[in-house]
Amino acid sequence: NLFHHDFGVCDAYAGGLLAASHVQCAASLILGERDQMTPPKQARAIAEALEATVHAVPAGHTLMAEAPEAVLAALRSALA
Repeated sequence: NLFHHDFGVCDAYAGGLLAASHVQCAASLILGERDQMTPPKQARAIAEALEATVHAVPAGHTLMAEAPEAVLAALRSALA
């Protein structure tokens, strides 16, 4: 099952925080307030490592389908 494989690969990836700490450009994260796959609390460490601006939108994991206007506003803010 492709999804099972992908989830396993994602769960096994251990180098994300270290890699994020080496990013040298501006970063923005757009997070769903009700996301159960990637809860905002779980994203806190990566946001800190990236020194990212965080935009929370009223949605779950499928941000663009659930809250397209909020995602667009977050993108506009990030690119301003």
